[in-house]
Amino acid sequence: CESAVKWAKKRLFSPRKFKKTVYPEEIDGNYIPAFTFDTNTVTHYSGKLGRTKTRTKRVNGKTITESYTEWFNIGGTYRMSFDDFLVQASDSVKQKDVDKLSPFDTNKSQAYSSDYLMGYTAAQYSKSGQECWDYARGVMQEQVKSAILRQYTYDKVGSFSMNMSCNDITYKYVLLPLYVGHYSYSKKLFNFFVNGRNGKVTGKAPVSPLRVGIAVLLGLVTVAGIAALI
Repeated sequence: CESAVKWAKKRLFSPRKFKKTVYPEEIDGNYIPAFTFDTNTVTHYSGKLGRTKTRTKRVNGKTITESYTEWFNIGGTYRMSFDDFLVQASDSVKQKDVDKLSPFDTNKSQAYSSDYLMGYTAAQYSKSGQECWDYARGVMQEQVKSAILRQYTYDKVGSFSMNMSCNDITYKYVLLPLYVGHYSYSKKLFNFFVNGRNGKVTGKAPVSPLRVGIAVLLGLVTVAGIAALI
């Protein structure tokens, strides 16, 4: 698979020998079950945020600078919509891998037909629709919270509370097209996944301790240089 080879050769910390000889093995076409959710959220929120400021004053005849926090109250209503929020429903692949492979363009999903499964395997779902919705709602709530806080200039959170309601909820049960394979290197297998729609790749690749060590050393040298300048 050309996409898998290109991805492997771009791994910064992989050994040079691996990049030169990389070859995907046992690539199989799979369909992974997932749910997508649409909803319009309305969130009422309140809280107290702070900005760190400085001021100068005279102490014992000397001028000193001190930091202090200027607190202010926030509150209001925030609306945010989610379209085809994707949650995988199988134990065969992790959600973080599906997120890296997204988008799958599920708005253009086709009605199920057994013809699509010819030559491919399809995993069964191991998570119910309710379990997937609970996960989706939790992530949505965190995204709404982040969007609310981005409206303000602050560096401290004194308190924050929110009450999010989800309206007009709809969902689809879909099968996501993936290619699954692995690389062999130093007598070990490294799995990878390829999005069957857009060719995105994610997975595991060998890591060279030497390359990691050099990167850490360069990072320490940079930090030391900045500290010296300060």
